[in-house]
Amino acid sequence: MLKVGTRPTIALRLLVAGAVLTGLVGCQPEAQLPGRHGAATPPLVYVYGDSLTPLTDYRQQAAASGYALVGDSQGGSWMCGGHTIPQSDGTRWWPRIVETITEVKPDFVVLQYQAWANYELRCGGRPEQFPFDPADPGRAWRVYLQMFVDAAAAAGAPTRLVVVESPSAPASMPEWGEPMRIMDQASRVMAARRPERITFVPIRHETTIDGRWTPYVPCQPYDPGYRTDPSVSCWDSHRSADWPAGQVRIRSGDRIHHWCPSGNGICDVSSPAGLRIRRAVFTTLNDLVAGRR
Repeated sequence: MLKVGTRPTIALRLLVAGAVLTGLVGCQPEAQLPGRHGAATPPLVYVYGDSLTPLTDYRQQAAASGYALVGDSQGGSWMCGGHTIPQSDGTRWWPRIVETITEVKPDFVVLQYQAWANYELRCGGRPEQFPFDPADPGRAWRVYLQMFVDAAAAAGAPTRLVVVESPSAPASMPEWGEPMRIMDQASRVMAARRPERITFVPIRHETTIDGRWTPYVPCQPYDPGYRTDPSVSCWDSHRSADWPAGQVRIRSGDRIHHWCPSGNGICDVSSPAGLRIRRAVFTTLNDLVAGRR
């Protein structure tokens, strides 16, 4: 159970940890961004997602950008259920997100889901509340997003939902690609309907080549170990012999998850895909805080 009174303690611990982490990764914090409580309070961000989210390592970017971040994501933390069937509300993540919005009242809730599990589970174990409509398969996801918006409004919370685009899937995997397309379109529709509460963040341009799925993408100047010589790959300390020169690996062997340099399922180090995604998300957050969108 999240308690409203725990926020200052959580934020303080995160700011201290963020300062230490910033020093470790060699980043210099930017000027502190104004939170809703004034310049002395950084914007508070909660992150929810499935197994792709930990590999994004939002804490590194939050520490460098002046945000207080609490990541509440785990591998397999599907929006629509847990690992038991039938699911109860206790094994779903949406009640926890509602609780975070209404009790903690963060400035931003980032939702990063790869879509397949949510789509296959019909986005809800209670058909009377979240019916699956074959003629409108994105409806259930729209219902969830509207529910979060309604919870924020009822609680007087400033929370804005930041919905991250799902990753691409190979053309040979339509069972993954189609659900992602459906849910991303539903997210775009809701962002257009409620622009003051929902923001959609495209990330596929960061993790594909011309919109096409690929296990590798070109190096960028912000990559660790980047070299101006295109014949030398970046991320040299983790570089595999089969990496194309001047490119980094972003997708794992299952073609859906992101590649992790440490080889762990829950990546404990920065990953090339994670670096690209979190930069896109925090660029959006900075624009929202500054009123540029």
